[in-house]
Amino acid sequence: MKSMGTGGVRPDHARTETRKPPETEERPQRKPRQNELLWRGTEMLRLQRLAGNDAVSSWIESVQRNGPGPAPAPAPAVAGPEQADITAYDGAKGQHDTNRTTLLTFVNQGWNQKKDRMLKNSCEWVRSGRIKIFPLTPTHDSAARAATAGKASGAAYFSYPAGDLMSPAVYYKRKAAADAAYDNTNVNLEDSTTVDGFQNPGEIALMQSAIDQGRQYLWGVLRHEIQHAADFHANTNLDGYKTEFRAYWLGSREYNAISPTRQVHRKGWDWNARQYAIFKNLYTSADYAYVKTAWDAEAGKPRANRIFQRAVVAFNRPESINPANSIRVDDFYKKLQATSKADCDADTAKAPNANVAAVRVAVTALRKAERGDMLGNPEIAAALKDHLKGPALKAIKKVLTAK
Repeated sequence: MKSMGTGGVRPDHARTETRKPPETEERPQRKPRQNELLWRGTEMLRLQRLAGNDAVSSWIESVQRNGPGPAPAPAPAVAGPEQADITAYDGAKGQHDTNRTTLLTFVNQGWNQKKDRMLKNSCEWVRSGRIKIFPLTPTHDSAARAATAGKASGAAYFSYPAGDLMSPAVYYKRKAAADAAYDNTNVNLEDSTTVDGFQNPGEIALMQSAIDQGRQYLWGVLRHEIQHAADFHANTNLDGYKTEFRAYWLGSREYNAISPTRQVHRKGWDWNARQYAIFKNLYTSADYAYVKTAWDAEAGKPRANRIFQRAVVAFNRPESINPANSIRVDDFYKKLQATSKADCDADTAKAPNANVAAVRVAVTALRKAERGDMLGNPEIAAALKDHLKGPALKAIKKVLTAK
């Protein structure tokens, strides 16, 4: 996948007290005039459009204090170009609402289906807030806004970094004719118009161009990108290669039609066909230039000394700590990493150690299929050995191997 605003807060209303007059002061209630009812109904919306929200609010406060009076005078008509800009701005906000609805529908459909466990789990990451998805919509003035920011061939999108899918919608500020400069709060500026999205730790942003590609594409993106968050990869070139290999094989699945058993001989090494297809994509793509750099750097070395090449070829299946993007596996592994053998020494029946207790809770939350995902995984086995000992280790292993 290519590299793949704060909304207004309504203040609390000031508390007001109303005094009921004594019985001797009771007066008959005035019946509203027939035309007065119009201002309390649909005509209020018309008044707001003509006079502006601030003017209407001020008039309402005056009515509450002094009784009804004349409605505020309409604001001066907006000139043609300015009105056209307002209309385009409103259109962009409407499109953003549509994008949010579409994306949320896709996420909920992925969560509700039962055939694809990885997809269901991936959607659970979004719904639980463990990872945030930001639908990004082009601003109505995208090209001009980007050019002003020094990105002549770029684009401007909203809303980021506020307004994720599971939070209330956030928009951006229109540059009015009287404004000297653009306010790019909650606007994401890109160098190119062809970017479909990007990922940061805990965040996935999807441009409208990605959303427009439909549900299956979105589901593939979720599986792919969340695998990066779920596999606990390190930051070496080899770990970068492995996390992308896993994400393509397990997640977005573009290469599922290619056999994982047929053998091919390429670049002096033996691969399975699907493995090589994914490698070739990463090796030739500018988005993963580090793969080609690391591979080519070893070209002149004896084969026995080609550490990166040998590791890449040996990684012929997408072995992962969390192959199905489970939030429960994620919890368990994090709790395991936070626990030490010293914690195990301090853990007793009368005085349980907090870290060991947290691992016990997390392991019992695992579902049968998730326990199966971890059986035989060398990284899980190594982590258990490195962080646990004695009765605690025995108890955790017993749960993991339960049928």
